[in-house]
Amino acid sequence: KDNPLTVQKLITAIFLFIVGIWVSRRATRALEQRVLNRLPLPVGTASILKSLTYYLTLALATLVALKVADVPLTLFAFLGGALAIGLGFGSQHIISNFISGLILLIERPIQEGDQIEYSANNVGTVIRIGPRCTHVRTGNNIDIFIPNSFLLQNNVVNRTRTDDKVRVQVTVPVQYGSTTRE
Repeated sequence: KDNPLTVQKLITAIFLFIVGIWVSRRATRALEQRVLNRLPLPVGTASILKSLTYYLTLALATLVALKVADVPLTLFAFLGGALAIGLGFGSQHIISNFISGLILLIERPIQEGDQIEYSANNVGTVIRIGPRCTHVRTGNNIDIFIPNSFLLQNNVVNRTRTDDKVRVQVTVPVQYGSTTRE
């Protein structure tokens, strides 16, 4: 079946795509106002659900616009393959961190509450070991999220693994000629 792409089909597809963007925004806003605001969800979870709703409805609108314009979807097979390869390469770090998180939770070289030195005199207390990263809080009350694979691939000093007592060395500069008692 030979259906050439005409100007009318192209204008119809563009119009449907623009309508799809509008519908996606309205559906996302309605989901937020009528459902998500009434549920006791964390802000991050609500944001993820809003994004997923927007992108799924936008993808559906795009597919409808292409179908109405009789654009064969086989044209996008090459792009889909390239996208799949890109997702595969991109997700290898996520999978690596997830497996590393499982290893940390099973082997327990570090645990919540441990004081660790994770790189070049960076010290902090482990707050939580998550599926992708470990939450560490420094002595200056700064939260750092370290990928789990980093903690397995690099040297990590656990200062409180066997004992809660920690020795700290403090250097106090003294001017020459000062009395030692002062």
